[in-house]
Amino acid sequence: MERGPAIRSAGILVAVTASVVVTFLVATIAAEHHASNITGRVGDIAGNAMPSVQLLSRARGAVMKIIVDMDEIDAHPERAARPLAEIRSGEEEIRASVAAYLALPFFPTERSLAEPLHAAVPAFAEAVRTLLDGAMSRGGAMAPSIDDHVVRLARQRALELDASLGRLVEFDASQGQRLGLDILATRSAARALLIIFDCIAVALAILATFLAARFLQRTLAGLNQSRVHAEHRASESERRTQELDQFSGRVAHDLLGPMSIAAIALETARRGYPDDAKLVRLAGRGLTALVRVRAMVDALLRFARAGARPEPGAHTEICALASDLVDGLTSESESAHVEITLEPLPPVEVTCSPGVLMSILGNLARNAMKHMGSSEVRRVTLRAIEVGPEVLRFEVEDTGPGVPEQMRSRIFEPYFQGGADTIGIGLGLATVERLVQAHGGRVGVRSAVPRGSIFWFELPVATALSPIAMDSAKRPTVQG
Repeated sequence: MERGPAIRSAGILVAVTASVVVTFLVATIAAEHHASNITGRVGDIAGNAMPSVQLLSRARGAVMKIIVDMDEIDAHPERAARPLAEIRSGEEEIRASVAAYLALPFFPTERSLAEPLHAAVPAFAEAVRTLLDGAMSRGGAMAPSIDDHVVRLARQRALELDASLGRLVEFDASQGQRLGLDILATRSAARALLIIFDCIAVALAILATFLAARFLQRTLAGLNQSRVHAEHRASESERRTQELDQFSGRVAHDLLGPMSIAAIALETARRGYPDDAKLVRLAGRGLTALVRVRAMVDALLRFARAGARPEPGAHTEICALASDLVDGLTSESESAHVEITLEPLPPVEVTCSPGVLMSILGNLARNAMKHMGSSEVRRVTLRAIEVGPEVLRFEVEDTGPGVPEQMRSRIFEPYFQGGADTIGIGLGLATVERLVQAHGGRVGVRSAVPRGSIFWFELPVATALSPIAMDSAKRPTVQG
C-alpha cells in the first residue's frame, strides 16, 4: 500500500472526526445559551409580570367594588352602613395590594407609568376617609345624610385610581405576552439550530464512515498491522456514529445544566451579599423559579417512566422499606412541622420493586404534607391492612383540610391541581395511579372535609414473612 494516500486519508478522517466533536461542543454551548435565555424570561414572568398583574387586578377589583358601594349609598342612603364598611375594607386591600406591587422589580419604562400611583392612592384614601368621617355623627352613630359632594369626590378619585391601575395592568400583561413570545421564538431558534447541527453532524459522520471504509480497504491490501489499525479506526467511527444517534437526547438532558449553574450563581450572590436586601430578595425569587422549573421536568420524567412495564418477579418486604421512607422524610416533615407516624405493618411482601413502592408511598406522603394547609393538628399516618389473602391495602392518612367532593373524581388525572396556589404541575398522584395500575392494583381516596383525607392503594401480596422478620421490622415515629 502506498504511504502517501494512506496518510492523507487518515488526516482527512481525523479532521472530519474533530469536526464532529466541534459540532457537538458548539451545539451544546448554543443549547445552553438558549436555555439560559429561556430561564431568564421564565423568571421575569413568574417573579414580575404575573405577580404584578395579580396585585394590580386585585386592587382594581376592589376599586370597582367601592364604586358600586358608592352607587348603592346614592340610591339607598338609609342602608349605607354595610357599603361603608365594605368601602373601608376595600380601601385597606387597595393600599396593601399597591404597596406589594411597588415592592416588585420594574420593567423598563414601568416606573414612569407607576408614578401616578404615588399621588392617586393617597388622594383616594383621603377621599374615602372624608366620606367615612362624614357618614358618622359625633356620637359615633350613622349620620342622617351624607354630603353628595363628598361622595362624588370619592367616586372621582376612585375612577382616577382605576385608570392608573388599568394602564399598569395592560402594561404588565403586554410584558408577560412579550416574554412568552420571546420564549417561543427562542425555543424555535434553538430547535432550528439543533436540527442544523444534527444534519451537519450526520453528514460528517457519514463522511467519516466512508473515509474509514476506504482507509480499511487500503489497509487490507497492505500489511496485517495496517489492517488491524484500520479496523480499530472503523470501530471508533461506528462508536461515534452511535453517539451521534443519541445526540438529540443528550442535548435535551444537558438543558438542565444551565439551570443548575444559574441556581449556584444566585445562591452564591445571595450568600455573598447578605446585607443587600434587594439582591437577596431577587436571588430568592430566581431560585424559586428554577426550583419550580426543575420540579416540572422531574415530574414529567417520573410520569413518563411510570408507564413502563413492571419488572418480572419483583417483590419487596414492606416493613423495612416503610421504615426507611419515614427516616428519609425526617427533614421534610420537620420543615413542614408535620408528624409522620408509621403504624405496625404485617410481615408480607408485595409484587413490585422497592423503588416502585418507595415512589408510590413517597408521593402520597409528600402530597399529604404539601396540602396540610393551616391545620392545627399536623400529622400523617402510614399503615397497611390485609384485605384478603392475596391483597394488601396501604393507607396514607392526613389531618389536612380534606379533598372537596367535586375534586375527588379528577384528583388522579394528569396535570390536575387542587388550587391556584398549588406548587407543581399536577403529576404526583397521576404517577401513583399509573404505577399502581401497572402492577395490577387499585388506588383511591376517602375524605371528610375538613377533617382530613385517606389516600389508599392496593397491591398483590407476594409472600408472608416469618415471625423473626416481623419482630425485626422498625416502626418509627417522626415528630416535625
